[in-house]
Amino acid sequence: MSTIGKLFLITMTTFALAACGFHLRGQGGMTELPFRNVTIVGNSITANTLRDNLSRQPNYTLEPTLSANGLEINLGAPTRDKQVSSINSSGQVTEYRLTLRVPLSVRTQSDILLNSGIVTVSRELSWNESAVLAKEAEEALLWQSMEQDAAPLALYRIGAITRKQLSESSRPAASPASHAR
Repeated sequence: MSTIGKLFLITMTTFALAACGFHLRGQGGMTELPFRNVTIVGNSITANTLRDNLSRQPNYTLEPTLSANGLEINLGAPTRDKQVSSINSSGQVTEYRLTLRVPLSVRTQSDILLNSGIVTVSRELSWNESAVLAKEAEEALLWQSMEQDAAPLALYRIGAITRKQLSESSRPAASPASHAR
């Protein structure tokens, strides 16, 4: 294949991926929140990642406390769960399922939008008893990556909840007379 043909093929592949909404990790568009002042409560990796993501956006202001027209996102301490996913014929573990759960609550000064939500991230970890140190290091990296991956998932959920809440509150209430027909 000629150089021009290869260049054309690469360009068309790039355009096709961009057209379908594909983004590299961390490059995707952020969910738009209808609040400009945001308070994030929590000291986990997920909370810090969410803080970093929002601080890089020009249309959000991170506040230390909840303001009158702001949104408070409370990310609790994450819990980790490690379950055996598969074993080999001699009874040795060959794969674990790692599950991270991050408690989430969202409120404004006048309303609780989400009282006790949970963002869940799961990964599979292959296991090899002959490389325990390497697998333990891989597990630590997976946990850290999962906590970082929970931040955009939390943001998507918060965006959906706030948009739903605002659309429901902007609809006029049905009058009792309209139901009497």
